[in-house]
Amino acid sequence: EGDHRGLWCDIPVEFLLGYNMQYPAHAGARGLKTNDLRIWKKYVSTLHNLLQQNNVYNRIQALHTSMQQIVLPTDIIHFEELDTLITDAMQEAEKKCRKLKTGIVPWSPLYQQACDRVAYWTLVRDELKGEKVNIRKIRSLRTKLRLSKDTTISLELALDKLKSALHNRKQCKRHAPELQMEYRHRLALAKEADDNIPAATHIRNLTQQENTRALYR
Repeated sequence: EGDHRGLWCDIPVEFLLGYNMQYPAHAGARGLKTNDLRIWKKYVSTLHNLLQQNNVYNRIQALHTSMQQIVLPTDIIHFEELDTLITDAMQEAEKKCRKLKTGIVPWSPLYQQACDRVAYWTLVRDELKGEKVNIRKIRSLRTKLRLSKDTTISLELALDKLKSALHNRKQCKRHAPELQMEYRHRLALAKEADDNIPAATHIRNLTQQENTRALYR
């Protein structure tokens, strides 16, 4: 009978492929939203002004005029400088058109609850002012925050509640990293008791997951 046992071979990637393969570069989230007419019009206008401030149009025209059939090393340097200026201008224009704030503040249940309270009392204030609000959203937040419905609440009391909620959110935001670490620690301890995997391993996995999410935001 033949030997059907499997063999384990550790072959370097460079030897297997013939070259040392580079790691892929991951692109981050873009701030430009092209399906919104207002945003891309503002982007084009902002980019145009930035390019004019850096005299990019005139420099491109002068470079094309002075170029010969053979591209000189000095021409390549000028093209690289212009490309850097244009890229920087595009990134600056994106920042002024649409700000991506997702993921800036480390998430935790306490910080999320503070944000929900601000959203709830903001809607209640607007409703008492006679403005059109989403009643289902108010009910959903009230249930989520485990608050009782009070039909006798006044506008002054709602404003006081909103002021307190804003102050609480500010405090949670200031200590957001510590709150997130405390939450991860509690979650890791719960997982350790459930599947007998060390809490340090769970914390490391949670941190890696959050870093991966931040990479694609």
